[in-house]
Amino acid sequence: MPTFLDKSLSVIDCVNEALAALDVDDFHKIQKVACLIKRKAKSRGDSELGDNATRLEMAARSSDRSRIAAIIQRVYKIIKHHSVNSDRFATKRFLIVDDDPITNEFLAAFLSPLGQCDFAEDGREAVTAVRLAIADNKPYDAICLDIMMPKMDGHLALAAVREVEARYGITGTDGAKIIMVTALRDPEHCIQSFREGCESYVTKPVEQAAIIGKLKELGVFCNDSAVQGAG
Repeated sequence: MPTFLDKSLSVIDCVNEALAALDVDDFHKIQKVACLIKRKAKSRGDSELGDNATRLEMAARSSDRSRIAAIIQRVYKIIKHHSVNSDRFATKRFLIVDDDPITNEFLAAFLSPLGQCDFAEDGREAVTAVRLAIADNKPYDAICLDIMMPKMDGHLALAAVREVEARYGITGTDGAKIIMVTALRDPEHCIQSFREGCESYVTKPVEQAAIIGKLKELGVFCNDSAVQGAG
């Protein structure tokens, strides 16, 4: 049966398709995904992305699972790994998940002095980011997760992130500390989020003291000196 692939998929959606195909050893579909990424890379003049898409296609032809996984991670980093590094807090890694660029900007301003910030615009991107980070042995210390987002909302993303962690043997307090960040003030959403596995909950507009305080409470930073001078 021929493999159907929606040509309107974004590159990040292509990454998700490739990961799903790798799970079931569908190397033919991965080749199609690689070809689609190449076309998108050519249209945007991105030679680095195009070169890696070519490598992905070749790895799929040879059914080299480990090489495919490594290249998929590389492709993801090319398109979504916008980070700000800090020499003092290089070991701390944060994932900010929100489709609102203003919220992303505020949270990055608060957190970038304390570590590395990666970004996702919806729940599906967040799950992919978490999966790739764990596979790269660089899991996130904390995730700021919005609830109302396109494609996959925060509730579904939260459950999916915990499923990914469990698949890798990460359970309980060993997982990323997830803080739900949302404009919703309905207590039912708060209760639902805690049931699904989040550690804390803040409402917009987010204040620096609130988010830093939550991270300290959750043990992301071992002592007060770690956050002195932040912001």
